[in-house]
Amino acid sequence: MGMPVHTRMFTADELADFPDDGNRYEVIDGELLVAPTTVRSSPVTEVQPDLLVFSGAMDDVENSRQVRMSSLWLAVEILSPSTLRLDRVRKRKAYLEGGVREYWIVDGKARAVEVWSPGQTEARVERGELAWQPRAEHPALTIDLVVLFRDLRRDG
Repeated sequence: MGMPVHTRMFTADELADFPDDGNRYEVIDGELLVAPTTVRSSPVTEVQPDLLVFSGAMDDVENSRQVRMSSLWLAVEILSPSTLRLDRVRKRKAYLEGGVREYWIVDGKARAVEVWSPGQTEARVERGELAWQPRAEHPALTIDLVVLFRDLRRDG
């Protein structure tokens, strides 16, 4: 006869005590989730986008937590004061040279999204409506940026 397995329940308050080790820790209904998804383009470049979209083909998945950068249809980074230079310079270069089809930098302070594609020397800056259509046979995803940014404080 099997014995029931008891797992420890975690609380959201306990997350503050977890180490700053590069992992993203989350708790859902008491279950601890360690959730980094990494994207690798070479043995010396691996990043964790804030949001990513890839084809989902098994050939694009290196292992359960890593996908090939060249398989990304979209990588999104959300700026913060501590990541501003990294996201705009080093990560942009890594993503675009690594084969990402489109890279967005979300700037809440400016209430804008910088849209980058391989080969561009300047971003297309969107402030009203942002449309993304990775495949012509599917309808575009359209985001109303005015509504998205409406409740953000101007100074934060």
